[in-house]
Formats: sequence, C-alpha cells, structure tokens
Amino acid sequence: MEVAGLNYKSAYVITKLNLDNNITNYQKIEIGEMNLYYDDHLDITSYTGENAKIYLLGFCYDIRDGLRNEESILKELLESSDIHQDLEFIGGRYILIFDIGSNQFVYSDALQVRPLVYHTESSSLSSHDTLLANLLSSKGFVINGPSKFKNNSLDFTQYDQIKKYNPSLYTDFKNFKFIRFYPRVQLETKSVEEVFVEIKPFLDENIKYLENHKREVYVTVTGGIDSRVSTSLTRDFSNKIEYLTYTRPRDTLKTPLQKLIYKNDAAITLQMKKYMGWNHTIIDLEEYKPNKSEYETFLKMFNSRHSYSLIKYYREKKKYYKALHFKSAAFGLGKADFSRKLDNQEDSYEFYEKCMHGMSSEFKERADYQQQIREYFDRNKITEGLTLGRHFYDLFYLESRIGNWHSNLTLESDPETDEFILINARRIIDLIMSPSKEDRRQYKLYKKIINNYWPVLLKFDVNKFPSNSKYELDYNNRHTLKNISIISLNQILIEDHSNGVIVKPRTDQIQDFEFYTFSVLNNSNVNKKIKIYSYYRKTKARNNIKVLIKQNMEVKTFDILYLNEGHELEIEGKSNLTISIFYSRSFSKSSWITAGRLRIEES
Repeated sequence: MEVAGLNYKSAYVITKLNLDNNITNYQKIEIGEMNLYYDDHLDITSYTGENAKIYLLGFCYDIRDGLRNEESILKELLESSDIHQDLEFIGGRYILIFDIGSNQFVYSDALQVRPLVYHTESSSLSSHDTLLANLLSSKGFVINGPSKFKNNSLDFTQYDQIKKYNPSLYTDFKNFKFIRFYPRVQLETKSVEEVFVEIKPFLDENIKYLENHKREVYVTVTGGIDSRVSTSLTRDFSNKIEYLTYTRPRDTLKTPLQKLIYKNDAAITLQMKKYMGWNHTIIDLEEYKPNKSEYETFLKMFNSRHSYSLIKYYREKKKYYKALHFKSAAFGLGKADFSRKLDNQEDSYEFYEKCMHGMSSEFKERADYQQQIREYFDRNKITEGLTLGRHFYDLFYLESRIGNWHSNLTLESDPETDEFILINARRIIDLIMSPSKEDRRQYKLYKKIINNYWPVLLKFDVNKFPSNSKYELDYNNRHTLKNISIISLNQILIEDHSNGVIVKPRTDQIQDFEFYTFSVLNNSNVNKKIKIYSYYRKTKARNNIKVLIKQNMEVKTFDILYLNEGHELEIEGKSNLTISIFYSRSFSKSSWITAGRLRIEES
C-alpha cells in the first residue's frame, strides 16, 4: 500500500471515506458503509454466517485449544451469545470486524499488538498515524503535527487530531462511538497456587500452538524474569527455534543505568548461551544501522524509533517473512510494579490520576493539564469504579503504555515478524493480576511457571534494578544522625550503632530477586560526606553479595568485600542517594542476612 510516496507494508485503513484515488497498490473490501483498504502483505480471513460476517486482520488462536483453526474460532465468535466473554480466550495479533445487519463493530487484541489509531471527524481508523494523516490531509481535513503533547503518552500520537485506540474499547462503526467492555468481571485475589492451577492449561495450549506453528519461531532473551517465563515454555521444541539477544555498545547508551542493565544482560545471556546448548544468537545492533536515507524514510513512516537496526537485521540478514517473534512484553501487569504508597487503591478520579505515568514534566506543568486528563478519561470511557478489583495503575499501563507506546513498536518490523505475546489474552491478563501485591512483587507466579516448565532457567541471575518511583520513603523506619537520615525503602532493618547506624536485610530468607534498599538523605543545605563499611570478610561472599549505589542518575556497583575498608560518598544539600544490597542467588541460612550488613557513618 503506497501513500505519499511511502510503501506501508501490512498496513490497513478502515473508513467511511472513498480513498480509491489517494492510495496505490492496495486491496479493498466494502463492508456496508465501511471501506477496508489494506496491503497485500496483511493476512485476512473471514467467515460468513447467517445474515452476518466476521473478518480477521492478522492471526488469532484459542488459549483453550492450541490446535483449533481460525475459521472455527471466527464461527464461534460470530455465533456467540456473549462475545465479550468468548474474546477473553482469544490470543494473537489481530483486528476483528463484525458485520452484523446494517452495522459493523471493531475489536483489537487485548494488548493491541496489531495497532489502531483513529480520527473521529472522518470516522476513520488505521494502522499508522502517518498514513492516516497523509490521507486525511489529501481529503481536506485539518491535521496538525507534530503534536504539542508528548507522543505515545496517554492516547496521544504525532498529530493533534489523531488518537491511539484503546484495546479495552470496541467501536460501533455506524455511529463511530467507542464502548468499554473490559474489565467486565470482578477480580478476586487468589493464592499463587490457585492461579497456577487455573493458568497452566492455557500455558500448555500456548506451547501446543507454538510447537505446531508453520512459521519460523524465535524468542528474544534478556537477563530479566519476563523473558525467562516465555523461554521456559519452549523447552520441548527448543531444537526447532532460535533464541535471540541484541545488544548495543555501551558508549551509545544515554545513561549509566542503561549501561549497567545492558552490561548485566550481556553477562547473563552469555551464561545461558554457554550452558544451555541452544541455538542462541547474540547480535550487536550497531552492525545493522540503517543509512541516512533509510533512517529518514523510517521517520516518515513510523511513530517510534525503537530499533531501526532490527528492521535491517530481520530483513537483510535473516530474510524473515512473518516469522513469529515470541516476545515478553506487558509482564509488568503481573508484578504490581507501582509505588507502595498506591497500595491502598481507591476508585476515584483523584486516585486514578495519581496512578498515571509516562507523562513529561512539561506536560504536567501545562495550564490545561487537568482539562487534558479529564478529556483523556472521557475519550477512553474511564469512570469511577471501572477497575472491578484491579489496580488502576495496571489498567493504565495496559491501555496507554502497552496499548499506545508498545503497540506502535510492532509496526517497525512488519511484515518481517509477527509478535506473539504469551499473556495477550484477557483471561490470562486477569490471572497474572490475581495474586497479592507482595506475591507479584516477588515474582512468585512467574518463578513457579519457570520451575514447572524449565527449572534450570532459575539457576541464572535475574537482571533487576530498583526504581526510585517504586520505593517510597518510609519515615516510620528512619534513623537520623547529625545531618544525615537513613530511611528504609524496601525490607531494610536499621539499628543504632555508636559510630552511626547498621543496616541489613529485614527478611527471614534471602531471595535472589529482591533488592534490599534504603535511602541516605542530606537534611542540610550544604554538601555532606558519609562512609559505608561492610563487615563480612570471607572470600566465599565474593560475587555473591553486591551493593548498588544510585546517585544523580549514576549507578555504581561494588562487591561487598570492596567496602571492608570503607567507601566515602558526598551528598549534595537537600538531596539523597539510594543504596541496594542484592544477592546472586537465594540463601536459606540466616548467616547470609548478617553477611549483608553495612555500617553508615557521617563524616
């Protein structure tokens, strides 16, 4: 499909407008008042029933039966007496169009891995905001861009008049109205064991679907827990697929924290490559950088700049065409990855606003900020009480962070790859959000899944980093020296000492996935110095206990033995730093808690 000199592969436009003279190299289906324009590379399947028809753009599968074909799924959906319940079990990467009577209804997959944007005035939807903007401009509609708002935050795109589609809504196309259909049932907190019993049959069917798929399948592997879950499901057919890790040279990364994450990722994935014996490729993205002309073309087409190098790798090196990319996106929904001060959730607009994230400080300082938030709520049918037991932070993460930002990324490598995400079905999403907040923060369900399917993957380190937004100052566990306060942030016990304070993990058993974190706050207006000492001197602790210090966006990691003789730090007036103690693996003996002790002295 070509528009304005750009070739949009796998693209689609759903509209009431006639665009026959505005697009070249396209296919078209007329569905009542709807015109569906699409590129040859897009897979479209349909099923015709009695006085109704359903169209599938992309691919789908049933998490209850991994061998079921798409026509059977479409037939059941078209004949369903409760379409929204049945859709809970449909995974994949798709858009569904129901043609019933004189109206059409549009749905996306749960995470909108197959993207949609929309323009209300023209009653139009499309895969790409740039594609839709070019078409509407040629038809005389006013389209302003770049948007004055941050692209990919809330439901914003690059253009003021074009918004990102919310995967929890569906469209009444005749009236071009949006109706919310998720969440639809009350979510109850359950034990990890209960959830695992419920989710395991769905995971087994995911395995069955992947193992019997006709396309090439590859898994992207990082050092984190998320990709470990996805990878664990590939054990029985690991000889048939490729495992891929991509890295960047450290000097191309913007922040010290990014550099540390990539460094640890590289170390962990190299361990896996060495010991797992699987077909594991580790690539340097700098080797596949697009040239200037290619880069400028990508900028004109896409709403993201995630990794244009991957386009070249998939297209020119691997020569993929619709390879299935087993990706581990959106697993944050099962981690309760929000500030602890948001634990006592409320169903109020005020609380919902506190949960919203990904917005720039400049946007928050706008005079019309509150108006923009209210308009976002209105467009996305967000009303008090909609959560039905879920945390609004998670819903916003699903609908904005994943449904907007991540959704757009998938276009970069289409049609070379199709993304397959294990949790991209609403029933599975609800299940991973069902354990208690603490169980989710400790990854208990994810670790249970890994242990069941491929336990050896738990033997490798997990790349994990504390986020200042995740931990809040606990002033009930605060010790103040002369000018310096030491404040527990996460599972830290603070005890007075004649020369300062002693901190150590506050736990019954050391967990390898946990960061035992505290803050050191300078209460004065001038710079102050502190010294950090460790006690444990036995060499068996080497490489088993690390201390991570984050200050002014710079992160440094020390082996605990390095701190035996003391390490001095200077803290600016009225500022703080965070210190985390973390372990290479879990330890059951209480002596390892003592081994992690640190002493903080004010100089």
